Amino acid sequence: MIDHREREMDRDSTFHERIDILKNQGYRGFSISGSQKKWGGVEIFAKNSSGQLLKASGETDEEAYKRMIDLIEHTLDEGSK
Repeated sequence: MIDHREREMDRDSTFHERIDILKNQGYRGFSISGSQKKWGGVEIFAKNSSGQLLKASGETDEEAYKRMIDLIEHTLDEGSK
């Protein structure tokens, strides 16, 4: 039986893998097109081949990338409805 901590670790590991994929080769058709430090954190931008631009921010790079992955998945899920 997997306890809560193990599930959290698996989820974090999966997010780290997705972050690496997004940074290195793009994720689900989106590639990082820029980033900027801002007061209180960082903001990243991702773009797909159709020119659709997404923006995510967080207090840390990791948080911003996690939010970008969530945003990409949400955007694609909404587009397929």
